[in-house]
Amino acid sequence: MLPGESNQLVATEVSCVADAPKILCIIRDTTNPQWQTCNITINLPASCPCRELHDEVARHANYETDSFSLVWIRGGQDTDEILLNGLGEKTLLECGMQPNKIKNYLQIRDRDGEQPIPIPVSKDVSTCTEESSNSSLQG
Repeated sequence: MLPGESNQLVATEVSCVADAPKILCIIRDTTNPQWQTCNITINLPASCPCRELHDEVARHANYETDSFSLVWIRGGQDTDEILLNGLGEKTLLECGMQPNKIKNYLQIRDRDGEQPIPIPVSKDVSTCTEESSNSSLQG
């Protein structure tokens, strides 16, 4: 409740990011020879911009952000692919991704015929996160 202009209490709606719909993304790195056994799983708010998803995938895959193409396989069908690069501030929900524990499959691919540029990592950091990553970006 907030005080109004006439000293009345006015009800306000409180939203919690924890209650917001989430988008479950399963990402396969098709540029990696081990892609069939190596998945990255990211769970983001539906209000997250595509740009932040791309940044988060780059961080988990240890690639420079703009060095790969990120493709959403809509509906799990290989014939319906959406390139997410360049969608910027469009939210994951606006792109049509399905929230609430429905798996949205994405692929890391070469960009303009070039392999993604890896970021050097320390010896104790794995370059492949297998089905365990859970991000909590604020949307």
